[in-house]
Amino acid sequence: MTPEGVQSFANAWNRIELRHDSRQIDLDGRRIFLSEGVIAHQSALWLSAADVASLIHPVLRPQDFADQARVVKRIWIDAGHGGKDRGTHNDPLALSEKHLTLDVALRLEKILTAQGFEVIQTRREDVYIELAERGELSRDSDLLVSIHFNAAGNPDAHGTETYVLTPAGQRSTGDHKQRTVDELAAEPGNQTDAWNAILGYQMHDALVGDLGTLDRGLKRARFVVLRLTTVPAVLIEAGFLSNDEEATRIASASRRGEIAESIANGIVAYANLVLSTQP
Repeated sequence: MTPEGVQSFANAWNRIELRHDSRQIDLDGRRIFLSEGVIAHQSALWLSAADVASLIHPVLRPQDFADQARVVKRIWIDAGHGGKDRGTHNDPLALSEKHLTLDVALRLEKILTAQGFEVIQTRREDVYIELAERGELSRDSDLLVSIHFNAAGNPDAHGTETYVLTPAGQRSTGDHKQRTVDELAAEPGNQTDAWNAILGYQMHDALVGDLGTLDRGLKRARFVVLRLTTVPAVLIEAGFLSNDEEATRIASASRRGEIAESIANGIVAYANLVLSTQP
């Protein structure tokens, strides 16, 4: 461990960097958020056993979870918001999240169907669908990708975030204190915790790598759509509409095409990884 409280581990395939008293680690150049902070003990840094089991182990050794894998044939695409739910927005640029997510979802469908996947959309027009219904409907698929755009009170905030469901008994990224036992109970979506982590990492790696956006991290949350599905699922925040520079790029049809391409690349990387674990 360095005097700055940093320790790195590497082999021929992977590199992990830990920092004392931080819930963030660097895994192969990507920012990953843990449930518990890294601690120092006997001149070394340590991760919690729960974080290793639910996140690090699956991402580094997906083959150990081959018996839980779902070969990807049918993909559920969830365009966030819609109808009465406008989502985030940038009024000076006349941008509403609900329109942007649908546009990306339809572009993504064309890319995936051309590659032989079956695609199901939560919505194909500007209609409102309950969050619980989105999660429950998506159970009839092999994976779920929910598409969103972000906003923040700080207009300088920008970049890409990727979310997977928080495992039972662990803290979500936004939780600074441990929550009650009832709040940390298992949800239907926790049936696929290992493959959620693998999908989340593959997707986040593709998004940040392809789009060149600020890496805001692979995070964990108990969003309804993630809780109520039973297939590997990821929720993407593809950029900030509250940041005028980023929102201007997102307003471009070509940029939305790039976002769709990067999501497709993440799905294909995941699908190929699943296949590689099968007999």
